[in-house]
Amino acid sequence: MTPSHVAENENNTTKISTKSVYSIMLKKVFLSPTAESKIIRYGFTQDNIHRVYELPFQIKNDIKTTMFQYKIIHNILPTKVSLFKAKICDDDICPQCLADRHSLDHMFLRCQLTLSFWDLFQTWWTSKTKENVTLTESTEFSTIENTYTP
Repeated sequence: MTPSHVAENENNTTKISTKSVYSIMLKKVFLSPTAESKIIRYGFTQDNIHRVYELPFQIKNDIKTTMFQYKIIHNILPTKVSLFKAKICDDDICPQCLADRHSLDHMFLRCQLTLSFWDLFQTWWTSKTKENVTLTESTEFSTIENTYTP
């Protein structure tokens, strides 16, 4: 069986393309992103995980938003926890609430300032769309349960 980028000509000899060689090299050298195991635990499979990585580039054409989404997906958005580990800052305490470590989970799900934002967002969304949106948190992931009320 020949790879998809390898063609056979009429003399039954195999032509190898640069693309096929590069693809083979990537499979041997490429390391999965550190966030991939976490993404798979949330229900994605090896077959559809590429959708997660393509998402930032499909949602918005604004480069700043795209890069922000990319950094969150790949778990490389600097937080005080990562800066403290790298010895760039003196502590890892959240600068907003001063109550917990400033990690991605804390910043988007648990910080009191963030929780206030999500409450305001739910109220605003309901007033604009007449839909009740209930935000719930599972083990390590936030999900949106949408219940329409006319």
